[in-house]
Amino acid sequence: YYDVANDFHLCSKLGLNLGKRFFLGGDYYTAGPYNFHEPLNNTEWNTKMIGGGIGVDYNVIGFWIGYYPFDKNEDSLSGGIIKGSAIKGEFGLKISKNIRANLGLIFHNLNEIEYNGTTIPIEGYAAESANVSISAPIDF
Repeated sequence: YYDVANDFHLCSKLGLNLGKRFFLGGDYYTAGPYNFHEPLNNTEWNTKMIGGGIGVDYNVIGFWIGYYPFDKNEDSLSGGIIKGSAIKGEFGLKISKNIRANLGLIFHNLNEIEYNGTTIPIEGYAAESANVSISAPIDF
């Protein structure tokens, strides 16, 4: 099945330069609501992820790969929360001095569902998402 993002995502990275090209960073990502048209109808999903990774910046293009041990997806219809971890890869293209256009791919590995205070482990549940964004990197 497919999912369609019908709203927004925000991401904040705080990093440390490791020379001219490489950087390490922490990342907070929040997105949603998402409307999954199949098989769930009329539900909104809110995603929150916290993790870290490494990036490389080649002036015109940049890359980021991150691991997110905290990946939480909340369903507004049932009140259920699906949790796990994720890996995110991102490609950025510099379009002006302080603006980048980015394409991100997120691979979610979800291993538990929380509903009405009860947590149930699940196996083999994975999801992928893609996003397009504009970022404004700030260097100190």
